Order: sequence, then structure tokens, then C-alpha cells
Amino acid sequence: GKRVMTGLDPLAAVAYSCIAGTLMLLVPALGEGMSVTLFSVTPVALISLIYLALFGTVLAFVWFYSGVHEIGAVRAGLFINLVPVSAVTLGILVLGEKPGFSLLIGGGMILMGLVLTNRPPKPRTVSDAGNR
Repeated sequence: GKRVMTGLDPLAAVAYSCIAGTLMLLVPALGEGMSVTLFSVTPVALISLIYLALFGTVLAFVWFYSGVHEIGAVRAGLFINLVPVSAVTLGILVLGEKPGFSLLIGGGMILMGLVLTNRPPKPRTVSDAGNR
């Protein structure tokens, strides 16, 4: 991703990765005997599919590739840990789910891990160099 991002903008990188993924999944999908036609899909299912495509795929990948471009692949990759946190948060806000204690502790650990891994390094002192 890091090498690719030097010559592509995030939207182009998302487009190419989606095309590659579609081509790789096309043969197995056809082997499943796709019998769904566009006219048999309910409006709710169609809106859900469009929402997933735009927000869960395009926007998410554009933001991720922008992060890779701006802060590097290693640091951007750490933010994938926010997926379960955002899923639980949306479940609470949209679906009215009640989080358990373990979910709150787990979410807190993820957030603390992101804070710890993204903090600036401490400046080295002369006494630190002598201890090594």
C-alpha cells in the first residue's frame, strides 16, 4: 500500500482495489448460481446495499488510504482496531443495544492502545544513552 500510494490518490487506489476484488470474487459468485435479479430486491435491501457500498467501502477505504498516504502504513493500520469500537457504538446509538461491562473495558483498551501507540516518542537524554 505504501508504494502504491506514492503514485495514486486515495480514490484511485480504492477504485483499483475494488475492481481487483470484484474480478477475483466474480467466478466464485457465478459458481453459487446468482439467482437474484435487481427487480427482486426490496427497497430496504437496496438502500442498505448502497449505504454499505458508499460508507462501509468507498468512504472507509478512501479515509484509510488517505491515512496511509499522510501517516504511513504502519500507523494507519493501527486504526483498523476502531472497527469493533465503531460497530458497538453504532449498535448503542442506532439500535439501542445495552453494552456490557466487558465491551466497555475492551473498547477502552482499544482506545488506550491507539493513544499509546500514536504518542510522540520521549526525547532521549544523556542518562538514557549510558544505560544501554
